[in-house]
Amino acid sequence: MEVFSVSQINKYIKGLMDGDNILRDVTVSGEISNFKRHSSGHYYFSIKDQGSALSAAMFKWQNRTLHFLPENGMRGVGQGG
Repeated sequence: MEVFSVSQINKYIKGLMDGDNILRDVTVSGEISNFKRHSSGHYYFSIKDQGSALSAAMFKWQNRTLHFLPENGMRGVGQGG
C-alpha cells in the first residue's frame, strides 16, 4: 500500500481538475449548510443537495462583491474550479 502526503493528493486532484473541461470552471447549485464566517473574512460552508455535499470556501476578496450575507438553508449557485 502506497501512502501519500496531503500535498501530493492536492497536487494530483488539481491536475485532474485543470485537465478536465467541466471541472476547470464548474458551476454548482444547492443549499448552503454549515456556514461559518471566519475572523479573517473568509467564508466556509457546504453546498448540498438530497444526496451529497461539497465543502467550499469563499475568500475575503471575493466576499466584497456580495450584496448579502449567506445563511444556512439558502439556495445558491456557486462557481469555482
